[in-house]
Amino acid sequence: MAINEFFFRKKSKHKLRRSREIIRVLIKYGFYRPPKKKISLKKTKKASIHLSRPERLRLALEELGPTFIKLGQILSVRPDLLPLDYIKELEKLQDQVCCSEEVQIDEIFLKNFGKSINDIFILIESTPFASASLSQVYKAQLKNGDWVAIKVQKPNVKEIIKTDLNILTDLANLSKIIVRDDWIFQPPLIVNEIKRSLTKEINFVLEGLNYERFSENFKNVDYVKLPKVFWEYTNTEILTMEYIDAIKIKELFACSSDKYDKKKIAERGARIALKQIFVDGFFHADPHPANVLVKPPATIVMIDVGMVGAIDTNTRKILLNLLNAFIDEDMDAVITCFKKLNIIKHDDHKFNEVAFRRDLYDMIDKYFGMPLKYFDLREISQELFRTIYKYNLSLPANLTLMLKAIGTVENTGKQLDPYFDIYSTIESFIKEDFLRKLSPSYIFNKSKKTLAQSVDILENLPNDVFNFVNKIKDLDGIKIKIDKDTQDKITKSIKNSVLLVSLSIIMAAVIISASVFIIYNQKNWLIILGLFMIFLIVLVFLYKSIFKN
Repeated sequence: MAINEFFFRKKSKHKLRRSREIIRVLIKYGFYRPPKKKISLKKTKKASIHLSRPERLRLALEELGPTFIKLGQILSVRPDLLPLDYIKELEKLQDQVCCSEEVQIDEIFLKNFGKSINDIFILIESTPFASASLSQVYKAQLKNGDWVAIKVQKPNVKEIIKTDLNILTDLANLSKIIVRDDWIFQPPLIVNEIKRSLTKEINFVLEGLNYERFSENFKNVDYVKLPKVFWEYTNTEILTMEYIDAIKIKELFACSSDKYDKKKIAERGARIALKQIFVDGFFHADPHPANVLVKPPATIVMIDVGMVGAIDTNTRKILLNLLNAFIDEDMDAVITCFKKLNIIKHDDHKFNEVAFRRDLYDMIDKYFGMPLKYFDLREISQELFRTIYKYNLSLPANLTLMLKAIGTVENTGKQLDPYFDIYSTIESFIKEDFLRKLSPSYIFNKSKKTLAQSVDILENLPNDVFNFVNKIKDLDGIKIKIDKDTQDKITKSIKNSVLLVSLSIIMAAVIISASVFIIYNQKNWLIILGLFMIFLIVLVFLYKSIFKN
């Protein structure tokens, strides 16, 4: 009864009109049964009787427009919230968005930049060559001869989104009547996530900044290309960027052209994703085949980077620990990592840890006992999602996006090359990244930061100790007398201890670095000689420090 009252109570003109449209589509695809006196159901049964519920949901979202398409796209990367048959169907939303009505580009440029398109461009193609749920993209040529792609928001998209979000918010608030607080499915949280995502994606300035950040991160990678942003013709509603003549990667799936090295494209796509996640901590969250272009023989072009994810350094460390815990079948470490990632709440007394451990162990025993080449990362991720969902747990959104992105890259790689093995690529990438972190330049840069922090601590140490002692003196019933000489001795002792620890850490890093270079047959003897010299210098400092004390 509550849902009927919601749809048929008095509303503002815009919300009422849109509510009627939403209810009409829901009825059409069999997701809502209103009072018989108000709306007929005859057409509904005929329209959807031969389709599965996931198919009907996808068609309903497509018909409802940008906000609901975005809702479907967000849900398609949340397998912890929906069954897998729905997830697979909602993934199709990404490639099946039709062009909107004609956009008056001249009016848009006059309104936003005070210039006619004839003052800026030699020509603009009247038909968009790409269309997404929120925008359409046109090819044009600037007066200087450069070809550009102009991404323009669809007509009235902000007004439609605003009305839709208001309606979804009302529905989410209404759901509190039947949804318990401890359920994983919390509509208000999902609506808030949609708001955050759409707010960012309809601001094309943010997408332009994403392009520039990715360009900076990949400036030393010669096989990655990102379009240049023309900021003089870019604002929140228009994004003008370099037009790159390339084909969508999905066009190579059934292509046998010798111009493209599909095996190398698959491997490079995986390396790009791994670098974004584990090195940069900033990744393209929607790298499906329509959002990746290729130029022959194996140059990868990233486009449509409005949807991104971020992972901080600490979370990346926990994820690596989690991977090692899975490989070692260490359930205690797995549970600890899940708690650190806030997947398991520390104060969740209803959580059945014993049963959860058993299911996780069964999953690990199933997959980690076989050779790596037979792994299917998507299948493993789905199994993990099912286990988490079973116990009413939820992954943080950024981790879900990360797993989805890696799974998409693996699936794309296998469609390009049936023998593509993402685990060999991961193994190679981790080895190279490990060596990078043990290189003298990396250690030196890290040491500079550590040294600056240590110097700051040591400079403030005497005053901190003195203030600490004074505070203790002021405590009732406690009298401590420390003279100046004793204070100096304490300070000196602490300084020496910090120095010894610092030198020991540096020595350990030098030993590990030299060992790794030798183990992995790195023949750069000049670097190894330099490390040996650093070792000797640190050894002398340690000897003098110990001898003095």
